[in-house]
Amino acid sequence: MDWGLIAATSFLDKVHGLDVTILTKLSRRPWWMLRRLAAFVSHSGDGHLYGIIALVIFLTQAAGSTKFLLAGLIAFSIELPVYFFLKKKVGRPRPKDTMVGVNVWIVPSDQFSFPSGHTAAAFLMATLLATFFPSLTTWVFSWAVMIGLSRLLLTVHFPTDILAGALLGLLAANLGLSFTSP
Repeated sequence: MDWGLIAATSFLDKVHGLDVTILTKLSRRPWWMLRRLAAFVSHSGDGHLYGIIALVIFLTQAAGSTKFLLAGLIAFSIELPVYFFLKKKVGRPRPKDTMVGVNVWIVPSDQFSFPSGHTAAAFLMATLLATFFPSLTTWVFSWAVMIGLSRLLLTVHFPTDILAGALLGLLAANLGLSFTSP
């Protein structure tokens, strides 16, 4: 008998139980106005904004714009394959597929829940922007956190999906930055 596997499974079951408890409490609140705002915030993390930000930085020739773009390309080249690999390998169903009575407030872009790609991309971009434009740090990380919270409020992710997405984005951004620093 593999006690390590049993312990890991038991731990993951407890984490999932906590995820379900938190999401159940969130989903039962009548926050319809807040959910409208959450949908707007969530859509800001769909990816279009990242291209616009990169284009604006490129066109304005801001200090370090070339390094910013290179770090971003490297970081997203790391983040996206890892994200897709984890989505397929873990195969964690969305909350609507595992929980009774959970309303879905938006249609998710794919079948699986772990990790949150919106959160990963938001934290990746926030890290890059904070590195190259330190005066934006509070704003960009607040925005990244709001994207993660919006995914919870819209009940398309579990809390640990958001945490894993944030960690993936931070890691990919820092790897991208490490390849572009002197």
